[in-house]
Amino acid sequence: MGRKIYISGKVTGDPGYKAKFTAEADRLRALGYRPVNPMAQISADEPWPNAMRIALGAMLTCDGVSLLPDWRESRGAKVEERLARELEMDVRNSGEWNGESKQFEKQDDRTGQNRHERTVPGTRKGTNGNIRWVRQRG
Repeated sequence: MGRKIYISGKVTGDPGYKAKFTAEADRLRALGYRPVNPMAQISADEPWPNAMRIALGAMLTCDGVSLLPDWRESRGAKVEERLARELEMDVRNSGEWNGESKQFEKQDDRTGQNRHERTVPGTRKGTNGNIRWVRQRG
């Protein structure tokens, strides 16, 4: 089975939060991922600090994070997003989890030559010695 993906988004003040988290979990599952829906583990009356401890514990067992469109409106989702990036987890907006590989252009800084490489979802891009990975557009 696929990689574990944690779902992050606004909960407080959103009466439909369970439905949107469930819909994202279903979408990720259909793409071959193993979604982790923190709302399935946290009761609605759980105090925020306790809920965040449970949610962060669940997130830390995952390979990546799927950010729902409203994540910036949530104090908790912003904490999750920041921590996940600091821990170098694969963090993407929900629509970017599509189960397909990404294409990158590999450029050697010494020669300036470009080669096209394909990577599997979740692999890191960045610098590696004199090699620079750049996401291609289009």
